[in-house]
Amino acid sequence: MAKGFSERERIMVRQGLIHACQECWSRYGYQKTGIRELTEMANISTGAFYQFFESKEMLFVATADEYQKTLIALFHETMRRQPDKSGVAASIKALVSAMSGMPWLTSMWEEWPVIARKLPPGYVEADFQGDIVRIGEIVAQYGLSPTRSIESVTAIIDILMASVVRQGFMPAGQRDSVDFIIDAVIGNLFD
Repeated sequence: MAKGFSERERIMVRQGLIHACQECWSRYGYQKTGIRELTEMANISTGAFYQFFESKEMLFVATADEYQKTLIALFHETMRRQPDKSGVAASIKALVSAMSGMPWLTSMWEEWPVIARKLPPGYVEADFQGDIVRIGEIVAQYGLSPTRSIESVTAIIDILMASVVRQGFMPAGQRDSVDFIIDAVIGNLFD
C-alpha cells in the first residue's frame, strides 16, 4: 500500500516534483524526461508520483501553471503603472523578457503539440476557456476597450506570445522587432 502523506508533506512533495520538472525540462526537454528521473530528483517512489499526477504531461502542465501565477503577477504589476493599451504592450514585453530567461518554459511552446495530444480529452479547450476568463478580467479591471471579441483577443494574444517568446532563439538584436510586433498587435486589439 502506498505511503500516506500529511497535508504539509503533500505540498512539499508536489513542489519538489514541480522543481524537478523544471530542472529535467531544462536539461533534457519534455520527450527525454521520464518519470524515473522526476521521482529520483524529488526523492519519492514512482508509485507515489501517481498520488500527485496522473501522468508526466499533467506534471508538465502543472509546472507551467505554477509559473504562470508569477507571470500574471508581473503583468498586473506593469499594468498598475500604466493601465491602458500601452500598458498591455509593456506588460507583454515584460512577460516575454521574463520568459526568455526560462528555457524550460520557452521550450514548452515547441513541445506543446506533443504534450497536448497526451492530455485528457477537453483539457486544451478548458485551458483556452480559462485564458478567455483571465483576459476578460483584465479588460474589465483596467477599463480596456477591445476592438474584437474577448475570444478573438485571447486567441491573438496566445498566438502572439507563442511567436515572440521564441525571441531567445532569434539572432541578437531582434528585440526591437519583437517590440514592434507587440506594439502593432496590441495597438490594433484595443482602442
